[in-house]
Amino acid sequence: MSYLGTALASLHHDHTSVSIYMDDILVSGDDVATLSAARLRLEAAAERSGFEFHPLKSVGPAPAVEVFNLDLCHHRLKVSPSRIADFEAAIVKGDPATVAGILGYVGTVNSEQRASLELR
Repeated sequence: MSYLGTALASLHHDHTSVSIYMDDILVSGDDVATLSAARLRLEAAAERSGFEFHPLKSVGPAPAVEVFNLDLCHHRLKVSPSRIADFEAAIVKGDPATVAGILGYVGTVNSEQRASLELR
């Protein structure tokens, strides 16, 4: 396992959660100091593995973040405005199966956003 893989695996012992999708990594938890230390550990491990985090995509710890085309914060989850705009355009042009897929996905994330898309 790489240095970065080992560092990611170790975070589960620090009362943090790790979510990875493609090349996006989200580390979440309740303690800012623990999250700050985790970020430093991951950056050092990534460097040792020959990998660099994108400086414009590396944020936090923060009370709210945009990741995986979603806006995340404590007790709230929404599809990001830019992704909603993409979905709105696709609904206008889309066939029934595409529209159903979009509405189904958005509904699993945020029922209010789904209802708003259905009105368009």
